[in-house]
Amino acid sequence: MGPDPAGGGIVRTEYYPGPGGSTLPVKQFLPARPRPELLLLFHGASPYGENHPALDQMARAAAAAGITVYIPRIPPLMRLEIRPDLDGWIEQGYAWARSRVSPDTSVRIMGVSFGGPLVLKALSSGSLRDDPPEAVLLYGSYFDIDSILDYLCSGQMNFLGRHWVQPVNEWGLVVFFHNYLDRIDPGYSVRGLRQVLALRVADEVEASRACAARLQGREKAVAEGLLQGKANAEIRRLTRLIREAAEKEFRALSPRTFAHRVRQPVFLIHGQADTMVPFTESVRLASALPRSRLLVTRLYEHSEMKSGGARLQAGWEGMKILFFLTRFFEATA
Repeated sequence: MGPDPAGGGIVRTEYYPGPGGSTLPVKQFLPARPRPELLLLFHGASPYGENHPALDQMARAAAAAGITVYIPRIPPLMRLEIRPDLDGWIEQGYAWARSRVSPDTSVRIMGVSFGGPLVLKALSSGSLRDDPPEAVLLYGSYFDIDSILDYLCSGQMNFLGRHWVQPVNEWGLVVFFHNYLDRIDPGYSVRGLRQVLALRVADEVEASRACAARLQGREKAVAEGLLQGKANAEIRRLTRLIREAAEKEFRALSPRTFAHRVRQPVFLIHGQADTMVPFTESVRLASALPRSRLLVTRLYEHSEMKSGGARLQAGWEGMKILFFLTRFFEATA
């Protein structure tokens, strides 16, 4: 337990029962003068889990405004696993959080990156459908895994009649290959490639590059292309094989198949400069949701709360975000 310098409250860790009898930590931000409001924040696919610096920043800002914040750990997401059944972790964390607050507490959910579609999945058909939160906020989420893979392999963007190509964040394809390389037969040994991916998802960047440099032939070309975020012909071929092998799973993971069943207000924020999940994914997701509000901002990218542009622009973008978040905390189911 420790003090929260932003709001005068405290930061502490409790534990919730996860699937299969596991016991997992929940990082809690408790305001000095709490309002009857709880923000349940679900992290994305990141080895930092509930301790991601950007989540800490968000939680402290909310606690400073009197809002209690819980961030449950989801171990499979910390291991960079991508599976349709992970919405069960969302349901477990939500049920536990509900049991810890009074019935008159207003509960809202925020899902970050891959955590966002899991929240929507739980709302569309899981236990959250019968006991929903007041509203949901998604940051940097996607609409369709197939279109994400198209982007990661090409960097091509199409929006309102404009077409352009932008750099691609290497993390996206690294995570997909880490999860699905074992589903296919590339026609040659990929033992070394698996080692490269394991090192990279563990954030051992230099070690992964050194391991890739020792490989040969197509295996080396794939490893180095993935680490650079540049999909060469062999990476595109393997991606096609992965898409065929995991077609049913990708459909189950894509909100395009279930977003229309979500009845709660859903607020979406996406960084215009996001090079991992393009902002067009949130545009499409907002159109599919029955009750949605969308803000595309120039202020943030995907993996970091990184400001951009001139000071005046940053100030204006900050005001838009403030008004957007105010509406989120005022929304009711």
